[in-house]
Amino acid sequence: MEAEEARTRRGLWFGRPCVHPEIEHQEVQGTWSGGYVCKLCGSEFSKISLWEGIYHFLQQEMDAVQVRETVELDRQLQSIEM
Repeated sequence: MEAEEARTRRGLWFGRPCVHPEIEHQEVQGTWSGGYVCKLCGSEFSKISLWEGIYHFLQQEMDAVQVRETVELDRQLQSIEM
């Protein structure tokens, strides 16, 4: 996506929350600028911020799995103790 189009999308998005469903290369006059943009809201990202976002998402998912496993183990232990 061209940088100018991304700016237009950001202006139309008005800072609303976005889950950034699709990310693509940001281009300036047809050449990749080294950055990334959200196809929906036009937010700009560096490669580092993308990796940080992925890491944060995966950490939340791992935490959620750990909570589910702990609840299941507690339930199993309670059924054994009865």
